[in-house]
Amino acid sequence: MIIAIGCSPNELILLCGGTLIKNAKKDDSDIIIILANNPDLKKKSTIQELIGKIKIKTHIVDDFDLCTITQNNVNLIQGIIKKYNPDTIIIPYNKSKKKENRILGASSILAGRQIPNILMYEMSEKSDFSPTVFQDIKDVNEIKNKWLYSLDATQKDRSKKILDAFNKTNKKYKLNLNFIEPYQSFRLVFD
Repeated sequence: MIIAIGCSPNELILLCGGTLIKNAKKDDSDIIIILANNPDLKKKSTIQELIGKIKIKTHIVDDFDLCTITQNNVNLIQGIIKKYNPDTIIIPYNKSKKKENRILGASSILAGRQIPNILMYEMSEKSDFSPTVFQDIKDVNEIKNKWLYSLDATQKDRSKKILDAFNKTNKKYKLNLNFIEPYQSFRLVFD
C-alpha cells in the first residue's frame, strides 16, 4: 500500500499521480492524503468524484500547521499512517525551495519512522533534488493528464512549463518526464 502526502491535489497528481494510478489499478489500495489548511478543498466535490473513479481514498487535514514543524503535525500524519500501515509513503522533498513542502516533508519523515520505503518528490528547477528512483508511467500517462487537467484547466500549460524546466535542469539524466515520475529515495528496503 502507498500513501502519498502533499499540500494540494494538483501537486500530488502532477508529481506522483501516475504512480498512484498504476498501483490503484493493481489492488485498489492507494490513498492520497492532502494536508492543507484549506477548508475549500472539502467543498470541491469534483476532486472527490475524480478520486473516487480511480479508487483512491482522500484524507483532508485542516489543522496542519504549514508554518513550522510541530509535534501535532507529526501526530496528525502518524495517526493516518498507523490506520493503513503502508509499506511506502511518497512525500514532498524535505529540502524543497517551497517552505510548505519542507515542513510537510520533514513532518512526514518523523511520522513515517516505521515505514520501510520513503520516496520524495520535487519539481523545481532551482532545487538540489537528485532523483534516484523512476516510475515508468507510459501506460497511465493519458489517464493522469485527464485527471490533472479536469481539476484545473490551467494545469496543462503550467505542468508543461514545469516539466520543460525540470528536463532542462536535469539534462544529464536524459529523462522524458512525460512518461516517468522521478523520486529521491529517503529510505528504500528491498523484499
